[in-house]
Amino acid sequence: MGDSLRVYRDLAAVCLLAWSACAGPAAEKSGGGSGKLPPQVLDPSDVQEMIGSLSGSSPRCQNGFCACREIDAAGRGAAETDAESSPPAPGFKRFELRTGRGDDTMRITVEGVGTFVKSGPTPDARCIYVDLPSGAHRIRYHVIAANPTQGSEPRLRVSEYGEKFKRWYRTFSFRCTDGSQPCTKDLARDEFERLAKQTDGKFDPCGSTKVQGLRFSTDREADVSVGDFNLQFVLNVYKFAPRFAPDTANCKGLSPTKPAGSAGSLDDGEMTVSPAK
Repeated sequence: MGDSLRVYRDLAAVCLLAWSACAGPAAEKSGGGSGKLPPQVLDPSDVQEMIGSLSGSSPRCQNGFCACREIDAAGRGAAETDAESSPPAPGFKRFELRTGRGDDTMRITVEGVGTFVKSGPTPDARCIYVDLPSGAHRIRYHVIAANPTQGSEPRLRVSEYGEKFKRWYRTFSFRCTDGSQPCTKDLARDEFERLAKQTDGKFDPCGSTKVQGLRFSTDREADVSVGDFNLQFVLNVYKFAPRFAPDTANCKGLSPTKPAGSAGSLDDGEMTVSPAK
């Protein structure tokens, strides 16, 4: 990656707050939600991949391996298979981070927590389940093509577990291509343009998490299959528990409420952000 990624870091500072393209083969795109941005969204540095592995916090994880729950093509689970037999500890929320298929090496790093690695001839998707406290958590998804000539197909799903309904919310999804062709920087940019339409970072309005500070970097020219792909973003985890089941029509994540002891102004629903530990 070398010089190219160093250029990415230099460009990140000017790309962080808007969905805009920077010129040249080392281009990054980035975006943040509206409202009060946590400092992690404004951090232009790369999330450092860690040696310590993520062991998984769900009962679905045994002996260092997590069995992915069943989902359909749209990422929806089923009531029969969604429920977690053991909920996260009080003050924490459980997230499912799911890779794409294929033989590419894929690393998912939760800053300050650990790195999950999918590598070798494992064509099926892999999952890791992580319990996180409320606050802002920087995430890095790093893909290295098994065959640099053929390129890679970056794909990532993030889901949030809601204990009240024992169902999963579709927090975020990134897929560079539909599998019919390898990913290029141009195709990745097209996907970011689609994601940019959700300007507040709340991709699942029924959930309680925003995805902000999105940016990506590649190692190739715009129309060449990418061999090395990096996606970074911030999981902005709210303290409140989701009030609606997944896919509820006209769902609203937070509604204004009067603060205790106040007869006047309304709470705008913004969480108090604390740095991830």
